[in-house]
Amino acid sequence: MRIYNYLETTKNVLRMAESRNMSDSELARGLGVTPQAVNKWRNCGGGLSKPLLVNAALFFDVKVDDILVAEERDQDVVLFFAFFSLRARIALAL
Repeated sequence: MRIYNYLETTKNVLRMAESRNMSDSELARGLGVTPQAVNKWRNCGGGLSKPLLVNAALFFDVKVDDILVAEERDQDVVLFFAFFSLRARIALAL
C-alpha cells in the first residue's frame, strides 16, 4: 500500500525554495500560507497538507508527482496507525 509521506514531501518543497534562494516569506506568499507556517515546517517538523501540494506544484511550475513522496507500507501497519490516529482524535475531542 502506498502512503503519502508528508514530512519528506515538505522537505522537498523547502529544498526547492532553498535552491531558488527564496525566503520563508516568499515561499509563504507563493503557497498562500503565513511565514509562521513555513517556519513551523522548517523547525518543528510540521508538514504540508494535501491541498497545499497543488499550490506548491503551481507555484514551482512542476507536477504534484515531482514534489510528492510516497512510500510502500504493509497494509496491516497502515491500518494499525490509522486506528490509533483515529482513537487519539476521539480522545482529544472528549
